[in-house]
This record gives sequence, C-alpha cells and structure tokens, in this order.
Amino acid sequence: MKWLQWPWCVVLLAWWATSVPVRAEPLGTVEVEVIVFRYTAAANGQEWGVALPSTLLASAVPLASAPASSAGEAGEFTAYPAADLRLTGVVKALNRAAGYEVLAHTAWRQAATSGLAVALTPAPSAEANPALAPPLQGALRLRPAGAALRVDVELLVPAGEQQVNVQAQQNVQLGELRYLDHPLAGVLLQIRPWQAATSDSLPPADLPRPMPSPTQGPAQGPAQGPAD
Repeated sequence: MKWLQWPWCVVLLAWWATSVPVRAEPLGTVEVEVIVFRYTAAANGQEWGVALPSTLLASAVPLASAPASSAGEAGEFTAYPAADLRLTGVVKALNRAAGYEVLAHTAWRQAATSGLAVALTPAPSAEANPALAPPLQGALRLRPAGAALRVDVELLVPAGEQQVNVQAQQNVQLGELRYLDHPLAGVLLQIRPWQAATSDSLPPADLPRPMPSPTQGPAQGPAQGPAD
C-alpha cells in the first residue's frame, strides 16, 4: 500500500479542506488530525488475510481524554474535543456519500521529535461508528526526516468478523493533507504547526459538495509495500 497526495476520492476534500502555508523552519510542537474510514463494499464482501503481529500497535499509548471545552486547555497527547476538530466537514462528506464508513476521527498535539506511537481509536468523533465488532485498532508515530516528518501508520481494520492489517510509511510536509489508500480502508492525515493551527484565521474545514461514488475510482488491487 502507498500514500498518494491527490488520489481520485479526495480531490474534493483536498480542494475544500484547510490549507496551512508553512515556511521552512525548525520543527517544534505540531498538531495531528487523522480520519480513518473504510469502503463498506470491501468490508462486507471479501475475505482478507490474517492480521500479522505488530510492534507499532503494541507500543502505542492512548490519548488522554478530551477536555470539556477547548483544546487550548489540553496538554500534549490529549484528544481534542469534537468542537476543535478542523476536518469535521470531511467526515460529514464521507458519511453523506454512499460506500464509506468513518471508523475514527481524532486530533492531538505533540512535540514533532517525541517519537511516541499514539493509539488511534473511534473516539472522540460522534460521526464514527462506535458499534464495530471487532473495533478499529490503530497506531501513528511521527519521526523527524529533515524538514519533513516521517509518518508510520498501522491499522487493524474490521472487516466482517476479522481484522485486516494495513501498514504504511511516508514523509509528510507540514500543512498538507495526505491520503493513504488501501482496497479496504483509507486514512486522511494533516500535520500542522501548533501555533498556526490555533489561529483564528484558520476556520474549520467545510465540504458543502458531495463525495464521488467509490465506483468511480481505480480498480482495487493488491496492497503494495510501504513507500519511501
């Protein structure tokens, strides 16, 4: 599997979503926002391989619970309250479109150089489905890579009564909306400089236009290895 910067099913998302202009400067505190979704037809109508053991998932730590009011009151590795998630419009567009199911939507802030793996769970977004069995398991880790950040992602995505292992690695620039495509699931990710991301000049993303049908996309093929 690999990361694609502008694949077919997020062209509208990237066009409408919040964009953060970033200058080349030392990495400091960043905020990370992640959406995990799956293609319902693939989840319900296909058999998948057995999930493999994962050191990234085993080492991931859960986020602290979201504060009652603003994310500005929270420390590092604390889930943002739903009101402070900036890609809520993307989640709403996915939920309106046929063929997608949002599994998780969360955000937090951290030091870009911490190297700590964070557990991805269905909380805190009310748009995600809390009744999945088995539930989503996931982990995301950031590591410095020059002026960019190296992102490691691993998921166990529910498909029927099993969980499918999805893995990827990619360098990500601050501010860009990135997309991980897999025949079963997708991940949308944005990493923003924390000070810039909390500015009043950056409103939450909103997507008034509907998502394209999943059948308009490329044929789903076998997963590929992590991109370099």
